[in-house]
Amino acid sequence: MLHRDRVKARIIRYDRKGRPEGRILEILERRKSPIIGRLLHESGIWLVAPEDKRYGQDIMIPKNAIANADPLNPGVQPRPAPGIQFVDIPEFPALGTQVSQYVSSAIAGQLSVSTALERGQRLADDVAERYRSREGES
Repeated sequence: MLHRDRVKARIIRYDRKGRPEGRILEILERRKSPIIGRLLHESGIWLVAPEDKRYGQDIMIPKNAIANADPLNPGVQPRPAPGIQFVDIPEFPALGTQVSQYVSSAIAGQLSVSTALERGQRLADDVAERYRSREGES
């Protein structure tokens, strides 16, 4: 069970403040929206560390999910541009901030969508290259 799944539960008791505590009996519906987080590869296992701390745990990705990722069809909804990128880099938050500023500029009409995407991709490529060269140094 994950945050925002719909479940059938039974109240077992009430805590000292009168809040109900219960047991999950059945998962009725899984959350359909994507989980945003950092993709990690640790000890041969792929995990997503959700940005939303209400999940309370990392989520293990099945072995074949990464291998079967389709860059032309990366999700349930149509995407404006093809591509799947999995980059585990400490610079990611700054990269995300800069790319979101490009997207905001496109929404505000200050940049075209294609220019915003090109700039974001170029920035991501630069950061990834710096990361790869740093990995080669160790």
